[in-house]
Amino acid sequence: MNNLEKTKELNYMNETQVKDFRQNTISLIHSNEWFYFFTLTFKHQVKCRIQAGEIVEKFINVLSSMAFGSRSKKRINCFPVIEYHKSGVLHVHILLEDVASRITNEKKAQDFHLPEKVHEAWMHCSSKTASPLKSVTVGNRWFCKIDDIDGLANYITKEMEQKINPVLIEQIIINGRRI
Repeated sequence: MNNLEKTKELNYMNETQVKDFRQNTISLIHSNEWFYFFTLTFKHQVKCRIQAGEIVEKFINVLSSMAFGSRSKKRINCFPVIEYHKSGVLHVHILLEDVASRITNEKKAQDFHLPEKVHEAWMHCSSKTASPLKSVTVGNRWFCKIDDIDGLANYITKEMEQKINPVLIEQIIINGRRI
C-alpha cells in the first residue's frame, strides 16, 4: 500500500536514503486527495514527540467519532506531521480529507462544519492543547483549503533534510485505515 516503513529513523540514514524516504513520503501525500490543511498548537510547551503523538491519536479518534459516530469503525483520512518550532516546542500540521463527503447521514453531513469540529475535537483531547485560532498562518485563517499540494508536501517534509522525522507514520490514516 505504501513505501514508508513504520520503523524508519532518519538519523541512521545516509543522505541518499533520507532523500528517498522524503520522496516516498511526498509520493504518499500525492497519491491521496487532501482538501484541507491546518496547524494545531499546544497551550503548554510539549517537547516530547511521544506525548504529542498520543494527543494527535486522541484527536483523530475524537474527530472520527464526531463525524461518523462513536460506534463506527470509520476513521477520518488524515496525514499528521509533528514538527519543532524555532523555539523548540512541537506543533502539528494536518492534511485532511473532505470529511463531510463520507458522512452517510445527509442532514449530519450538511450540518458538519469541519473547522468548528476540528477546533472542538482538539480542545477536548488534552489539557495541553491550545485553541487553533492562535496558530493563524494565512491572513487570519488557521484552517485552509489546499491550493498547492506540491508546495505543501515540500513544506511539511522539510525537517527531513535535517534528519528529523516529522511524520507520524503510525498515525497516518488513508482509506479509513492506518497505513
